[in-house]
Amino acid sequence: MTEPCSFPAAQVLRWIELVRRFHVSASELLAGSGLSEGNLSDPHARVPGSIVLSIIERARSLTGEPAIGIHRGLQAHALHFGRLGFAAAAAPTMRAAIELVIHYSAVVTTSFSFRLRESRRKAELILDERVDFGSVRDVILFSTLLGMRQVGQAMTGANWSSTLDLVIDDPGYMAAFELGEVRFRQPVNRLLFDASRLDLPHNLHDPAVMRLGIELCEKELGTLGQGERFAGRARGLLWDSTRGFRSLEQIAEALHVSTRTLKRRLAAEDTSYRQLLDEERREQALSLLGTPQLPLSQIAAKLGYANIANFERAFRRWTSQTPTEYRRDPSRSTTGPRGRKLDLHR
Repeated sequence: MTEPCSFPAAQVLRWIELVRRFHVSASELLAGSGLSEGNLSDPHARVPGSIVLSIIERARSLTGEPAIGIHRGLQAHALHFGRLGFAAAAAPTMRAAIELVIHYSAVVTTSFSFRLRESRRKAELILDERVDFGSVRDVILFSTLLGMRQVGQAMTGANWSSTLDLVIDDPGYMAAFELGEVRFRQPVNRLLFDASRLDLPHNLHDPAVMRLGIELCEKELGTLGQGERFAGRARGLLWDSTRGFRSLEQIAEALHVSTRTLKRRLAAEDTSYRQLLDEERREQALSLLGTPQLPLSQIAAKLGYANIANFERAFRRWTSQTPTEYRRDPSRSTTGPRGRKLDLHR
């Protein structure tokens, strides 16, 4: 029985490759884990999340490099993500590749998932944490989001001028790197970039290879017992930049299922349309309040509230603050995404 939060063994091999550049051996890194470099070569092997996190913490300690996650992210390429990277690299555009990542991220891990939010000019690739990453949270966030950006640039041959938003505090080791704009204590973890990048063609597009990659991902999901995750897809469809929030019926239509089926699938994933809507409104509110010149009345209307009073009541429920109080001191309430997280360290 595979542990619910696990990683492909190949992910540990990537950490071995990285620490060797800091003159740390595989045996040093894996000491106490019960693993050896040899038994990590099985393409079907998976490693429990708790062990992977301890290995990552050990990598940071042994190398003496606090920014080990940035190094990992900057060295990423598509094949580091196994079957999913294989399929995404062969997709026709970045949009198609991101859709595959959203749909099949459980092949890599269920410890986080992705959503795509798009407006006329900007696109947001949002990373939702599903577990408690503990002391290596910064490593996971930097390595994953920077890795996604590096892969995107490599596959399109274009430089991504992007903003990296993280929910964590500034870790204090950024001065040695030129990563573009990085903002801390943000409402969500995300890459914010020009929406035109979504439709850039991929250099390695191959329909047959992409289909084969998708088949491999489907097979892996079946092995892991992971069904199609409707919550993430429904959440990604909630916001329409021109019309506001979509209704339950509109989302069901976009997903090609009945409203009854959608409700049932969301319930099976321990959520509902109302809960997803509340979470999305909260995220949007925190983001919009970061624009000081935007009046509260406009924010309330944009979020679908009939008046400011209704918006203020909802915001106080989310953060125990009024929107005005939040604007005066946003650092007190810029926390990570809500929702149940599993503790991988227990």
